[in-house]
Amino acid sequence: MKQIIVHFGGGALGRGLVIPLLVESGYDVILADVDEKLLSEIKEKGGYPLFVTDEEPERQRQFIPVLDTVSTMKEQKKLSYYLEHSSAVTTAVRRENLIHVAKSLLTGYDGNHMLAVICAENIEHVSGFMKGILEKAASSEEQMKKIPMFCIPDTIVDRICSSNWPGNLEVNSEMYHELAVDQKTLADTHIKLIPAIDNIEGAFVRKRLMVNTFADASSFFALAKGKTYLHEAIEDKFIQEELAPYFESFRILLSAKYNFSNEELDQWHAAYKKRLANPAIHRSLESVARNLWVKMALDERFVWPLLSLMVIGEDTDSGISVLVNLLKQSTGESNAEIQNKLEDLWGNTELGRKILSSAKRYL
Repeated sequence: MKQIIVHFGGGALGRGLVIPLLVESGYDVILADVDEKLLSEIKEKGGYPLFVTDEEPERQRQFIPVLDTVSTMKEQKKLSYYLEHSSAVTTAVRRENLIHVAKSLLTGYDGNHMLAVICAENIEHVSGFMKGILEKAASSEEQMKKIPMFCIPDTIVDRICSSNWPGNLEVNSEMYHELAVDQKTLADTHIKLIPAIDNIEGAFVRKRLMVNTFADASSFFALAKGKTYLHEAIEDKFIQEELAPYFESFRILLSAKYNFSNEELDQWHAAYKKRLANPAIHRSLESVARNLWVKMALDERFVWPLLSLMVIGEDTDSGISVLVNLLKQSTGESNAEIQNKLEDLWGNTELGRKILSSAKRYL
């Protein structure tokens, strides 16, 4: 009998990346989610179809088996049983939904042994974030005592996946994938295709800047131009020319602070651009270009790299001009409205005020 792993989250990333890696590593998967219709269809079929767009033709269409499904809303007793017998827990639910996972873990897990919780979420230092969520969710002293029994490493996660659910159970994905944990916290996942690595921070920042920030910025510009899909944003030479000064500055940061060579950065850039421009994956711009003003906070993906460059004495003016132009095109707000919001976001720290002073020149 195979060992089981409980996975929380039946969205595109969960079904397109995490569950396939668990299955290929030799585990039976229990899928936990709130979507009753999704769970019912997967349980009825014993799994779901996966289409790997750039695989060899004979391997493009795959069937990913799921041993069982469990509703986190209605089947708490069943979930508790599986948690007690699970070799690990994985999640792919987005930041705002981790609170519900935390409540399920604290309620359903007995806390009698250490349990690895691998969060396949695009969150820097997800270990500390998830521990904070667990502390917030704990409703009793008994639940607080369970928290140290969860081993939660930082992670890096990357694969482009898309789904047309509801209506179509199939998930589209690419061959490329990256899912790894911090070796310092979890020396061995015992999951063949989810390794533990020793430079999780450098890997996370490289991917964060060269994939996430790149895709986000491209998508906001493309949405303003009336485009529909992510691959259209990456293929548009005018958008990419407009963004070039901003992203050139990332190379300086990745080289100076995280020891990436120019050759490595060239290779990563080419690989990432090719992936994001894959026309077979119809990733809607609306699913990428979200929460623009939230992402403009000093510690978020658009501004953080510029602050880091400023700290090491590098010029950030061209990058700031690109961000101001992005705000102008994407928000439809007046210069005065944009400036007021930037003052609220950036005006409370010395470095923030320096960036704000530069931004005002372009408003």
